[in-house]
Amino acid sequence: MILDKNIKIDVHTWKLLGKQRIDDDLKRIADVVKKNQLFYIKNKLGIVNNPTSTIDHNELRENLTKMSHDSWIGWSQHLAKELIQLCNICKSTGDIEAIKFIDNILQRWNKSWKDYSELDEINKDKDRILANKILELIR
Repeated sequence: MILDKNIKIDVHTWKLLGKQRIDDDLKRIADVVKKNQLFYIKNKLGIVNNPTSTIDHNELRENLTKMSHDSWIGWSQHLAKELIQLCNICKSTGDIEAIKFIDNILQRWNKSWKDYSELDEINKDKDRILANKILELIR
């Protein structure tokens, strides 16, 4: 999702590059908001069509959380393909512990590869972490 010409929300990249990248991108997102572009984000998130409307905090958080979950699904499914290849290498070398470890990760992730609305509250709370960080910066 593109918030501005120069700012792209890309959780896949965030997770690969680490916390510093997340913090830097969140600060850039907050700068965009501070420059009176909050209406643009609201419209992109599907919250309102009227740029002068007030934002419902919970609705904004849930939309950001859904985006976070959708991004995680894409990232984890991409990484799963790599893990399957690694698992095949481990099978050829006989590394049973690595195979079990990878299989455990894939089984756990597979349970969460569903629409955000279908998740239980425990898993939704895990996805709300990034949304809460974004909301802290735009307040």
